[in-house]
Amino acid sequence: VGHVEALAWGEGVLFVAGWVRLAEGGAPPLLRLAAPGGAALDWPLRRLRARPDLPASAEAPAGFGFEALIPFPEPPGEVSAELLAGGRAAPLGPGPRTPAPWQPRGALEPPNRYGVAGWVLDVPGRAVALAIGRLRIPLRLDQPRPDLPFDTGGEDRPLGFRITLEALAEALRAADPGATLLDGEAREMTLL
Repeated sequence: VGHVEALAWGEGVLFVAGWVRLAEGGAPPLLRLAAPGGAALDWPLRRLRARPDLPASAEAPAGFGFEALIPFPEPPGEVSAELLAGGRAAPLGPGPRTPAPWQPRGALEPPNRYGVAGWVLDVPGRAVALAIGRLRIPLRLDQPRPDLPFDTGGEDRPLGFRITLEALAEALRAADPGATLLDGEAREMTLL
């Protein structure tokens, strides 16, 4: 029926990624997460995406992947997962497991004539910055990214950012008045 491939907890969120096999159509299935001695949490899987590595066969429907960042205030200890679909519940493998520590995810896209863009999936409200050497440029996650598979619940939270070349040059000049973007010097950029 499915499998949990990644499970991580930190700062009040639980990241769960995996896949499920189910027939297309109908209401979104629910992912039920339960910790021993705690209440179960049901999360609708709204952002399923096709998994080419899990094609349909005569015995099973196609597989769909999911990645969700779920509010989960307390460290859960062991977590077990079930898929609730079509009025039935089925356990997801590999069984109860302890979440790893949460690590933010993100990517910088290749710079272009408009500037630098990318995305970050992290705990809501945490500050994000672009580092260029010792320079730190605060970023606002204000760009919708419907191309990303992440489900953050309810309304899609903007996970993308864009900083124009003008803003990048201004920040660089503020840190080093003699510097320009076109001075021929290579600069490494890192998301913080």
